[in-house]
Amino acid sequence: MGNPISGQSKDWAAGERIRALGLNRIGDSNAQNVGVFPGAFDYGGRFPGGTIRVPNSAGSAPPVLYPPWWPFVTGSAGSYSANFYAGTVGGIVPSNMFSAVALTASSVNYLYLAVTASGGIVTGATITASTTYPTLAASNSGSPPTSFNIPIAIFDLTGSAPVVHNIVGFGNIWVQPYVSLLTTNSTGALLTAPFTVSYNWEWGAGN
Repeated sequence: MGNPISGQSKDWAAGERIRALGLNRIGDSNAQNVGVFPGAFDYGGRFPGGTIRVPNSAGSAPPVLYPPWWPFVTGSAGSYSANFYAGTVGGIVPSNMFSAVALTASSVNYLYLAVTASGGIVTGATITASTTYPTLAASNSGSPPTSFNIPIAIFDLTGSAPVVHNIVGFGNIWVQPYVSLLTTNSTGALLTAPFTVSYNWEWGAGN
């Protein structure tokens, strides 16, 4: 940029650097909406939920990068398995994240995370398949449930080719307890809380 006083050429002003970063972030947002990232990248943006866009080495083939919890099938008819691009749930990696999960042939398979928790945080998770929809946790009085299920995908193997649906969203899965019910206490005793608080879990993927 030209200096308005001396006419000398200067490096970018701070405002121009910020503007350039802003344009990069707008570009990131546009790419995030597409959900698949082909081509080389030289800016370290983030997909919602935390997947890092990895730069290509010079001359290498452009990768196709999928977001966390993108489901796909491996195997062949009669022995299909469910797989997911790596992601976290409540900040941890499921114990079988990098293992294929066997599916029941000729059936609709529901994939879910069997989650354990303690003190309001996730302590463990396992990707599980079932031909029945997973049971959702009931509210618990005084503290969040210590185990609950998060439905994540449906793998339909009833047709000539597998059909796969993501039902949790894309991006790392956030999990948090919430107050689900306030039950009135009618004892009337002094220094007794007027309500009994019940808790449950809520979740979502990405931002």
